[in-house]
Amino acid sequence: MRQYNSCMADVHSEATRLPAGRLFAYGTCTDCPEQAEMAQLLSTHGLRVSKGRYNIRASDCECFTFEAEGFERQWSLEGTAATSEVLMYDARRVSAALTLAGVRHYIEIRDAVQAPLEYLHHNWPDDDSGA
Repeated sequence: MRQYNSCMADVHSEATRLPAGRLFAYGTCTDCPEQAEMAQLLSTHGLRVSKGRYNIRASDCECFTFEAEGFERQWSLEGTAATSEVLMYDARRVSAALTLAGVRHYIEIRDAVQAPLEYLHHNWPDDDSGA
């Protein structure tokens, strides 16, 4: 079973009690540096971060984490927030930091019923491109 940091563990363990408006963000980064350098890149480009054993948390976001995928140089991204405004703001900040650092990534933002709301990316094909 996948391990989550504390903010995501709270979301997943109490999923049946979440408010109807809770939003989620999922994504992937590829061609990434190892954890210490990745954390430094994020910090250099405007995010406060803290490192766990296998993850990096954007400390100044409500709940946004990067977790090592087990594949060399790949990280998964997960985020959640109680309001659309907060999650959109957090996801845009994370995407901007990754873009400034030159990290190839995508972040999908979805509502509580998993309907897509926004797609942020850098050097990744669009959903509609067919690529």
